[in-house]
Amino acid sequence: MKEQQIAKEKAGIIKKNIPLVISNQLPSVQKILVENAQGKNASIILLGSVLNIVVNEQGTTFRYKEKNYFTSLIGKHQALNAALAIEAVTRFTSDVNVDFLQQGLKSVFWPGRIQKIGTRLFYDVAHNEDGLEILLNTLQSIYPGKRMVGLFCLKGDKEFDRIVHKINGRFSQLYVTNDETELLLDKNELSQRLMNYGIKNQTTILVSDGFNKIRSDVNRGNVGLIFGSHYIANEVFRASEISFDKGII
Repeated sequence: MKEQQIAKEKAGIIKKNIPLVISNQLPSVQKILVENAQGKNASIILLGSVLNIVVNEQGTTFRYKEKNYFTSLIGKHQALNAALAIEAVTRFTSDVNVDFLQQGLKSVFWPGRIQKIGTRLFYDVAHNEDGLEILLNTLQSIYPGKRMVGLFCLKGDKEFDRIVHKINGRFSQLYVTNDETELLLDKNELSQRLMNYGIKNQTTILVSDGFNKIRSDVNRGNVGLIFGSHYIANEVFRASEISFDKGII
């Protein structure tokens, strides 16, 4: 199973005699982590319940151990990640108060992870089936009933068959493109492969062209998403007038 293989790889970070903090996992995944921790005499700390999770385009609020928090990262999964960080920090130091934790969570910034680059317009580097499912479900939960338009590109070696079913039927309009350095799958080949799965799409010459098309759709009340690769980050930020160099990225 893919999840078990990933768990085995991630378990490589477990250190001898250093406690391991983990959130709830699939039983098969948790078994691998626990066995690796026990083999290295690492005690195991399980994350507690994360409650009252509310997600919007500004970030995510949640409650953990009777304290309310807000993180600027968007998504239910980011509440769980934040709680995991809180648990780890508070377990290993007593010199941290809630205000300090809250300031850190509020100021955290992760480019290309459901990153808001305009009104109802987002960029995400998700390029596998799990990431895409989380991404699309998150945006759908924030904007229920809204039509979604997308600009998609992909590296040629990705598991296309596993990815394509996650995006099928999720967009009212899908544009495809490739990067200016030509490291990604050619837009015409990507377009044809999508068509073979019954996914209608339209090619754009450049990322900037696709960006302008999506922005027009967003201005009509739709939700826009540019996704599939970090290779187009510079082009996306240039089109959206977000600096790639001034400490923002």
